Amino acid sequence: MLWLTERVTRFSILVTMPVGYDADAMLAGLVEGLDQIPHAPAAIRHL
Repeated sequence: MLWLTERVTRFSILVTMPVGYDADAMLAGLVEGLDQIPHAPAAIRHL
């Protein structure tokens, strides 16, 4: 499992790693996890 946690808000995403922990699987898990992060409204992105 791979946990992605934002430092300030502590927003966390759990990504399961069904094919192991080699470098390619970790990169794929990271990309998958980052794709799950909700997009902030435009007004918040410009702060």
